[in-house]
Amino acid sequence: MSRRALSPTCLSLVRALEDQTAAALAETGASRISLGLSGGPDSLALAAALAWATQRRDGPLAGRPAQAHVVDHGLQAGSAEVAAAAVRQAAQLGLATRLSRVTVRPSGAGPEADARRARLAALLDQPATVVLLGHTLDDQAETVLLGLARGSGPRSLSGMAVRQGRLVRPWLGHRRSDTERACLDWGLRPWRDPTNQDPRYARSRLRQGLAELEDRLGPGLAQALARTAQLCAQDADLLDQLADQELDRRLAQVDPGGGAAADPTIPLPGGPTEAGLISAGPAPTGLAPAGSAPASPIPARLPLAGLSDLHPALLGRVLLAWLRRAGGRDLKAAQIDAVARLVTDWRGQSHIAVAGGRVRRLGPVLEFQPLVEPEPAAPPSAVR
Repeated sequence: MSRRALSPTCLSLVRALEDQTAAALAETGASRISLGLSGGPDSLALAAALAWATQRRDGPLAGRPAQAHVVDHGLQAGSAEVAAAAVRQAAQLGLATRLSRVTVRPSGAGPEADARRARLAALLDQPATVVLLGHTLDDQAETVLLGLARGSGPRSLSGMAVRQGRLVRPWLGHRRSDTERACLDWGLRPWRDPTNQDPRYARSRLRQGLAELEDRLGPGLAQALARTAQLCAQDADLLDQLADQELDRRLAQVDPGGGAAADPTIPLPGGPTEAGLISAGPAPTGLAPAGSAPASPIPARLPLAGLSDLHPALLGRVLLAWLRRAGGRDLKAAQIDAVARLVTDWRGQSHIAVAGGRVRRLGPVLEFQPLVEPEPAAPPSAVR
C-alpha cells in the first residue's frame, strides 16, 4: 500500500493496533497475525492499518507474518461475491489472504450468536496466531446496552475485552466514525452490511436506539457506557478471582474418593447408602451414575459446610465456577439461582436441571451429575 504520511486519525488507529497486538504476541507466544475481515468499514480499516504496520521498515509489528481471513457464513444472498471482494481488497493492500466457508448450525441462541460462534471458530483454527477483530467503542456501548436490556450481571456488562487469549480488539477505545474516516483517508470503499439496518436483529435495533439516545441526552453516552464496561470488568475480575480461591479451598476438603467429611450440623437425608454418597439405584436416563467419574478432573461434589454463609455475590460465582469445572455449559442465571437455593433455602427439593447435567443436595455435599454423551452409532457396514 502507499507509504504516504498517515492522517491523524489513521496514525491514532495504527498506534493502538501496534500497541495491543504487540502485547498479545508477547503474552501468548504467537508468531503470526490474522484479522477477521468482513469488508465493512471497521475491518477494512483494520486491514489497511495492519498492512501499514507490518510493511513498514521499523516498528513493533514490522516484518510480522500477517493475513486477512474472510469467513463466508452463506447466510445472505450474494455472500460469496462479498467475500471475494473483501479478499481482493486485502490482496491489494499487500496482505496474504484466506477464505473460509462455514456452516452455521442453530443452537437456540439466535442467528447472530450462532454466526458469531461459527466465525470465531474459523478464525481461531490456526495455532500460534493472534486474531484481530475490528470492534469499536460503539460496539462496546451496544454490548453494554444489550446486557442491561437482558438484566445481566457485571460480567456481561463488562462487554468485550481488548485482549482475550489470542483474540485482540485494538480499537475498543475508538469510535466507529474513526474507522469511517480512516477508510476515506486510505481511499477504501467498504461494504455496507444490510443486517446492520435490519430491525429483526437485536444488535441493529440497539445501534439505532443508541444513536437516538445520544441525540436526546447529548454527546458522551457511548463513552460513558464503555467506561461502565471497564469498571464492571474490574469488579467482575476481582469477584471471580475470590470465587476461584474459595472454590479451590473447598474442593481441597473433598477426599480422593469423592466424598466429604460429614458436617454434624447438616442432617443426612437418608441412611448409610446416602451417607456414604453411593447411588442407591440406577442413574436416570442420560445421566452418569452418581459414583462414576465426573466430566472433568475436578470432583463433582462440593462440600456444603459454611457455603450458606458466603455473600450472595460470592456464592453465585463459586457455584458457577464449580459447575463449569464439573462439566456444566451455557449456564443461565436462573439455573445458578436455583442451585443456590439448594444451599440457602433447602426444603427437600429434588434435583436441579442445568445445561450439561443436574445438581442435587446429597448429605453434606452438592453433587453434579454430568450428562452421558451417547455412543456414536456404528456405520451400517459394521453392524452384525
